[in-house]
Amino acid sequence: MKILFIDPPHKPWEFFPGIMPSPGLLAIIPSAQVLKCVEISVLDLSLELDPVTALIMACKKFAPDVAAISGAKSAFAYETLNAAALVRKYAPKAVLIGGGNFLSSYADEVIERGYFDAVATGEGEKVFEELLLAIDEDRIGDIANVPGIAYMKEFAAQGGGAYRKTLRKVFSEFAFDGADGFYSPGTAFGAEKSFGAIYNQPAPQIKDLDSLPIPAFECFDMDSYTLPPLGGRVGFVTSFSRGCVKKCSFCADSAFWGHKWRGYGAKRCVEILKILSSAYGRRVFYFGDGDFWQDEKRNLEFLELLESEKKRGFEINFWIQSSVDNILANGHLIKRYRAAGLYQIMCGFESVSGAAQRSFKKIIAVDKMKAVSSLLKKNGVLLMGMMMWGDYNDTAETLAESLEFMVKHCDVIGPNTVLAHYKTAYFEERARRHGISKFDVLENDQCEIIFPTATLGVAEAASVYRNMVLKTLISKKKFIANYLGVNNVRVKKIMSELAEKGFEKY
Repeated sequence: MKILFIDPPHKPWEFFPGIMPSPGLLAIIPSAQVLKCVEISVLDLSLELDPVTALIMACKKFAPDVAAISGAKSAFAYETLNAAALVRKYAPKAVLIGGGNFLSSYADEVIERGYFDAVATGEGEKVFEELLLAIDEDRIGDIANVPGIAYMKEFAAQGGGAYRKTLRKVFSEFAFDGADGFYSPGTAFGAEKSFGAIYNQPAPQIKDLDSLPIPAFECFDMDSYTLPPLGGRVGFVTSFSRGCVKKCSFCADSAFWGHKWRGYGAKRCVEILKILSSAYGRRVFYFGDGDFWQDEKRNLEFLELLESEKKRGFEINFWIQSSVDNILANGHLIKRYRAAGLYQIMCGFESVSGAAQRSFKKIIAVDKMKAVSSLLKKNGVLLMGMMMWGDYNDTAETLAESLEFMVKHCDVIGPNTVLAHYKTAYFEERARRHGISKFDVLENDQCEIIFPTATLGVAEAASVYRNMVLKTLISKKKFIANYLGVNNVRVKKIMSELAEKGFEKY
């Protein structure tokens, strides 16, 4: 069996540019080894100068039996569906399988329009194994018994039969609408629903993440990935857990994982870091976990292992994301973490507005935020404060208040706009208030205003946000591109450490 793994092209995020390999594909590629005879090819279209031609050529030359497409982010919705449409047109015999938060949330919509034969609606590793075995052994009908997927009724009933004639009719004339190419919405969700979608029961979550294989770094052109905020080619983003126990109304990730947290063991975390360092020269990391410090036992074990490895010459720098409560709860470890390589913590303050906090279902006392700031300054760690603005209750005054607080207490600010992800409580609230649909919130990277507030229209709110945020971040050196140029002792010491790792400022 030939399997083509595809990561659609992604436009770099304005406030955090760079390209990293797909975490979803890194995780599921090892599942292909369940097959006795398999040939795989990985195509990251963000690395291609002409992604359309690259995908067409891969379809024609590699001629995959299965195409697996990553669909994690709603910000890349149209790119994901355009990739699927191209595969349907140029590799019409291939079985299309998708996964990730976006495709999981919109599984019925994409299956009914023919983009995918099956979509993993939760974790993909075990599900992908079962799907591949069913396809390889010509047991297509058995996918009706695979938990954790949504699938096309006609695909399960006919396998490679007559339903493909309908698919060819739907996609044979596919062409991009306008000059935007992959980024064009075209008729992505305007196409007729020609197929049936069936949801199987959810799959149980994998209890022991350490039982999973190491991510398939070797299948990617690792030298091509760079992330300027992490120093260029020495930087890398990796995650060591899934989910979050908190129930913030806006968070699609926590909702996707059922508001539960599961993590790799400390030994596995260090093992992955050592592979990335020794094999690929990565020495500066961002741990992408929603809350790295959720597990008290793992926090200490990881620290002790890192301290031990440092004595043997293994030196890295890293920044993590954690909540106000867990940062304060681990205050007694921060000095040691700093010595082990921690240089920055990202924390979601979101807003100092009580009305916005209540809307977000994330109430944080301002005094606690100040305590986090003081604790990190005391221990020489930088604080990245994440902010959100654009709630119905927000005004120009609440934006000014939040920015003033962040400037005073944070070293760098992540200035997000509010986005109501489909299948979150926040989406339901905004949908009722504004009459929006699940399609209205796609292709938003949280840098744009898409909702009016109580006092501002969309255009006016967008103008207030852009003008105030950009002016503040640039003039106060709180932008991801300039905050490491601040002339103070903490930043100088950290920059000295990062420079030793090959970190390049941008």
